[in-house]
Amino acid sequence: MKKHLFFVAAIMVILAGSVIGSKASTWSQEFNETGVENFDQMSMFMQTGTVLFDGSSGYTDSSWTHTDMPNFVTATGDDVTSINFDLAFTGSSPFMFDFFALHDGNVLEGATVAWNGSGWNINSIMPLGIAITAYQNDLAASAPVPEPATMLLFGTGLFGLFGARKKFRK
Repeated sequence: MKKHLFFVAAIMVILAGSVIGSKASTWSQEFNETGVENFDQMSMFMQTGTVLFDGSSGYTDSSWTHTDMPNFVTATGDDVTSINFDLAFTGSSPFMFDFFALHDGNVLEGATVAWNGSGWNINSIMPLGIAITAYQNDLAASAPVPEPATMLLFGTGLFGLFGARKKFRK
């Protein structure tokens, strides 16, 4: 009986570790900011929720540098009228973030950018001819792996093998 309890306890520890240790999915999205006069800074603020920024990259102007934090991304560089960049996100539930384009510290335009789980919705905060376009980028290719379910299936299979072994020993 003690062996049975130990085996069940071991499976529960494995399952608990997989649930606690599983990382949320990370995916990226390409954006293009254009249609506003010269700007030299972009700032993005994640609104409250379970999805966080997981960095930014791919700025088409090499003079641009960026600072990435879970709830905030800012990038600065030479004056441009258009720039492409990638934002990475951790988590996939619907979320929103605020976007601002600035020049010399003055806000030129702003928008709330929302992901509804299957597409983007961009609402202008400041009606200044905003023309942010977003392209879905490999979201389906990086779907989250159901680690807890995998470990549960594995544990159930081991438990079944253990039961079959015990039955054939008798």
